[in-house]
Amino acid sequence: MPRRLRPVGLDFLVTAPVRHVFVRELAAPPEAVFQALAVDVEQWPAWFGSITRARPTRGGAGRVVQLQGGFRMVETILAADA
Repeated sequence: MPRRLRPVGLDFLVTAPVRHVFVRELAAPPEAVFQALAVDVEQWPAWFGSITRARPTRGGAGRVVQLQGGFRMVETILAADA
């Protein structure tokens, strides 16, 4: 069932009713991790088992992420700071 969410700004991070935070230690410098997660979006299936496909959109201002089971998310990037 498609849902259209309302646009928000960075201030939403303070008031969001639900936040998901994932932590993992890696033997890689922060710059390499940022590159892998923020820039090389097509490689996400190698990082996250539930993602079957991911691609950047709008010149890097968004992403389309396909999950197992056919669920699809169309994302907007609010901020990215290496």
